[in-house]
Formats: sequence, C-alpha cells, structure tokens
Amino acid sequence: MLRAEVGQYQRAISLMKQARKSPEKDMSGWNYYVDATIAFLQSDREKLKNQREKLAAVPKPEGFNPTDADGNPIEIQWPPNLNIVDKFIRCFDQPYSEVYTECTAEK
Repeated sequence: MLRAEVGQYQRAISLMKQARKSPEKDMSGWNYYVDATIAFLQSDREKLKNQREKLAAVPKPEGFNPTDADGNPIEIQWPPNLNIVDKFIRCFDQPYSEVYTECTAEK
C-alpha cells in the first residue's frame, strides 16, 4: 500500500501479489480485495468490477459474531474492504493516493 501511495504502482503490484492467501485460508475475500487493488493500479475497470462482485458475494462465516475486549458485540461491515473497492470504482480516474483521502467522486 505504501508503494502505491507514492506512485510506485509496479512495485506495489508485485508486493500485493505476494500478499495473497491460499484459497483454503481466505475466508473473508482477501484475495478478491488484493486483485481489485491490482486492477485499480493497472487501470483495468472491467477486472476491478469483476473482483468487486466476487468480493461482495463472499458469505459471512457461520458464527461470525465479533466482540470487543469486554465481550460487547461490535458491528463490522461484511465483507471486509468492500467499501474500499467501491471507492476504487467511484474514484477510478484518481491516483491511489487520493482514494483514501481526497476522492469523494460519486458513482
């Protein structure tokens, strides 16, 4: 993410590819998020939208009931990172560095 933040997209892509999990360990759609990020960095809108759909379809694990340190239920969006991928789509023509901070483009 830091490489992408400073515009080093090819280096960022290489590192992101290494961040993928084996499919049997990816219960939250992490790999779809990684691939969506790579698609954004490669300016591949079709692949980005395809990865977004795959991520959105990841089912919440049975018994997923996150709590804080005191045992109180906490609200966590499911699937994780879908909001970021949606922002990649809204802010598609913006640099990565602006997606997390400045971009407020509408779909």
